[in-house]
Parts: sequence; structure tokens; C-alpha cells
Amino acid sequence: MTRIEESVDDTSAATMWFRAGIAMLGAFTTMLASTMTNAALPALSLDLHASEAASAWLVSGYLLALATGVPMSAWASRRVGPTRLWLIGLTLFAVSSATCAVAPNMAALIGARMVQGLVGGLLVPVGQTIIGLVVNRQRLGRIISMIGIVIVVAPLLGTSLGALIVDHGGWRAMFWASVPLCVVALGLGLRFLPKLETGGSPSLDWIGALLILAGLPLTLLGVTSGALPGALSWRVGTLVAGVLLIVGFSIRTLRADAPLLNLNLLADRSFAACAAIMAIGGAVSFGGQFLLPLYFMEVRGETLQATAVSLIPQILGSMVGFPFAGWLTDRYDARLVLVSGGILAALSTIPLAIIGAQAGNVSVELLIAVRGFGVALATTPAMIAGLAIVERRHFSHAAPILNIFQRLGAAFGTALIASVYGRGGSMSALTRFHHSSLCLAAPAALIAVAAIVITRSPAGHSSARGAAALKRNA
Repeated sequence: MTRIEESVDDTSAATMWFRAGIAMLGAFTTMLASTMTNAALPALSLDLHASEAASAWLVSGYLLALATGVPMSAWASRRVGPTRLWLIGLTLFAVSSATCAVAPNMAALIGARMVQGLVGGLLVPVGQTIIGLVVNRQRLGRIISMIGIVIVVAPLLGTSLGALIVDHGGWRAMFWASVPLCVVALGLGLRFLPKLETGGSPSLDWIGALLILAGLPLTLLGVTSGALPGALSWRVGTLVAGVLLIVGFSIRTLRADAPLLNLNLLADRSFAACAAIMAIGGAVSFGGQFLLPLYFMEVRGETLQATAVSLIPQILGSMVGFPFAGWLTDRYDARLVLVSGGILAALSTIPLAIIGAQAGNVSVELLIAVRGFGVALATTPAMIAGLAIVERRHFSHAAPILNIFQRLGAAFGTALIASVYGRGGSMSALTRFHHSSLCLAAPAALIAVAAIVITRSPAGHSSARGAAALKRNA
């Protein structure tokens, strides 16, 4: 077994990239599966005689389970080791995918799909933990940033690939498609990933686990349940219950001897700033992903296929921005990259609040490409800096915490834009788009402000208050 304190400075760059690529394949498989089902909903609903509500739960249940798996990854990673957990997770993901493929009815399919999401929720933070442990600090930014590309590209490919598979092989073939990807990643992981250990086998804080496992999905469900049937009072009650459970989890965690997630990391103001930026960045990024298609479809009257083509420049901007942000962060102060990205994201969002329905295609595509580039610069360095700030033994806590903040921010950002756009029912689609765009510009600028709080602490060192808190819970 390789202990996490072991230096990786003597590992070749090619080996680091190869190992990181294996971990990224697991994240790619998970994110690809998150949207493949969208294209198959009509076919499987007809085949399994399912209602519209059941079909909605097939998508929402997976996303909720995906978020639920994140907090458990910290404890499980320390219990069995990051690499072993990643391998177990991939195995269970393959098994649950196969179970989805042979499901006899919608109830069985939803159950298997939620297991698939729960296991998939482990793979992204655990993969980031592995990358943080097998990559030296000098290359951490460039390699971590590649996961950003995976997270952006895989869901987009999922919809198109899912439609192609369903057309040629049916909806069951779509679930079988995840199995060979898992098998390839498993084979490579068993052969080439080091067997990392975390130096301990902590007992599970069952009370804390129950609080967060109930609180996080209830909060996300309350925020994003606009597409699901139910009264407003039910949705508000769900959100309140979820928030209260998360507060209870936080109080429990700060007092526990062996917490599920070490929230004392947030006592370090630099790490807390990184977490805040991840939340704001999630809101800006996913809020924009929700809003921009509405401009092309409802304001300009384009078809779904034409809208997908029109959004390609935004994807390309993000794909260029992620590795560039990682490269810059490895060489310069992460704060400078975040400030620049926040300002660029804000400046490229403001014109959306005044753009007309007949604006030139080149102008619009250039604008959203610059915005995609700016959002990448405004978010990627926060994940990199957040991992670089903490000691290696805290990576299994840091990665899930940053992921949770990002997912909560994404949910709230999407809900905010949906609410602002939807409530202007008497206004034109263009006016509602303008108002919603303004709601995205302010948070983007806030990223630049939050980035100033990050200090240039050496890796593994933190503020006095944060260091004292970490010492108590080490």
C-alpha cells in the first residue's frame, strides 16, 4: 500500500497524466449516464407503461442520489482507501447499469437507477482525491482542470449518444453501453493505479450520516422540484426540512470526534473562500446552461437541434478555458485567475441583458464563447486552490466538501433563473431573458470579490484558526 504522505515528485509527468486519465474515465462514465436517459424517456415510458411522474423521478432520482453519494465518499475513502473505493464504485456502477438494462418495470428501473446514482456520486470526488494524491503540486492545476472538461462535455454527449443508441438498439442497450466503459476503467485501474491508503479506519458517525443523507437530497429536491408534481407547500416544506437537517449535520460534525466530513476545514478562510466560489460558480455556470437554450428556442424561435448547434461555441469556450485556467493556476496566483475570470464572466453576461432577438449569429456565438471561457477561469482555480491549501491527509474531506458546495450552488442557480424567467409570464420572452441575465452577472462579479479572500498559504499550511481546528479533528 502507498501512504498518502509519500512524495510524488519522482513520478514522471507521463505517469501522472496516465493515472489521472484513468480516474477521469470513471467521472466521464458517471456524467455521461446522467443525461443519456433523457433521450430514452419516451421509449422506456411507453415500453414499461409508466406515467409522466414516474418518468420524471427516473431523472430526478438519479441526480438526487448522485448528490447523496458525495458526502459518504469522505468516510468511505478513509475506510477502504481511495483507489479501492474507486474500483468498488466502478464495479457497482457496472452492476447497477446492467440491472437497469434488465429491469422488468419502472419501479425496478427507478430503484436500480438510484443505486447507480448513489455509487456514481462517489466516483467524482474520489477520483479528484486520487488525482490530488498521485500528482505533484506543480501539475495539480492542469490535471484537475481536465475533470472540468469531462463534467461539461460528458452530459452533452450523453443526450446525443443516448438518442443514437435508443434509435438503433432500444433503451435497454443504452444502459448496457455503460458496462464496457466501466470494465475498461476497472482493468486500467487495477493495473496502473497505486493502492493508496489514508492511515486509518474510522468508525462511521451514523447520526451525522443520516442527517446529511436525508438533508442534502431533500434540500436539492425542494430547490429543483419545479418539474415534479406537487403543491408549493410541499416543496417549501421539503426545502425547510432539508436545510434544518443540514444545519443539524453541521452542528453534529463540528462536535464529533470522528466526523463524516471535517467541516473544520472551513475555518481556514482561504478554503472557505474556495468553497464559496465553487457554490457561486455552480450557480453562474448551471444557471447559464438553463437560460441560454431559452434564448435560442423561445426568443429566436429555433428548433431543439438548431439550439444545440448554437450552443457549441459556449462548450468550446469552456473546453479551452478549463485547461488554460489550470495552466495559469499552476504558474501564477490562483486569485489573479479567479478575479480575471469573474470579471470576464460578468462582462460577457451583461450584454445578454440588452441583446436583441435579431442579433447577428456571429456576435451571439462569440459572446457565449467568451462567457464559457470566463466561467471556466472563474471556477477551476477554486477547486485547485482548495485542494492545494489542505494537507494531503485531508483530501478525502476537501474534495467532497467542494463538490457539495458546487452542487448546491448549481441547484440554487438553476432554481433562481427558472423562477425569475417563469414569473414574468406577462412579459415577452426577450424581457424575461434580459432580467434573468442580470441575475447571473452579479454573482459572476462576486467571484472576483471572494477570490481576494484567498491567501497564498503554502501547501499544507493554513491560517492559525484553521490550523487549530484541524489539529483538534486530525
